[in-house]
Amino acid sequence: MNGADDAGDAALIEAQRFIREETQFHLGILPTEGPHPKTRDFSATVQRDAAAGAAMLLSVDRDIPPRASEVLKGAPFRMLVSEIVRASREGKRIGFSGCGATGRLAIILERMWREYWEDERSPRQSPPRATECRRRADAGFSIMTGGDRALIRSVENFEDYQEFGRRQVRDLSLAQGDLLVAITEGGRPRR
Repeated sequence: MNGADDAGDAALIEAQRFIREETQFHLGILPTEGPHPKTRDFSATVQRDAAAGAAMLLSVDRDIPPRASEVLKGAPFRMLVSEIVRASREGKRIGFSGCGATGRLAIILERMWREYWEDERSPRQSPPRATECRRRADAGFSIMTGGDRALIRSVENFEDYQEFGRRQVRDLSLAQGDLLVAITEGGRPRR
């Protein structure tokens, strides 16, 4: 019994040390990692009444339009648009980075970027315009933290290893003026 107590004490001491000293995993409290107030009792509700459960989920969606409108009117969004336009006009690369769901969003945004410029390059265009559209399409890129494996299977806590993220960025050989948009669902900027 004494060995188990010692192991438990050692684990508690190690956990306390980790909380006190570890810096890579201090992300703060992310609102997206907790329950939404409108869906707190979702599990019990949906078991009792599927329609009520569906209505509960849909009620959260009604929060999206006013919040999206607020974000799209804000100075940070205007600055993002300005930087994307600048980088594109200057022939710089533009990329999106995220982990988990935001990583998949980064990949979707890259694909949308490429499709837009590929659609702009019609067969009727002059060769210089077609070449410019191809160059702009190729300027888009994305980073899925955790790499390709994270697309198929979650790589838990991998996004918290800052050195791996730095390496992914270094591997892209970004140049002065290139733009990397870091996507966070929690709304918290990271440096």
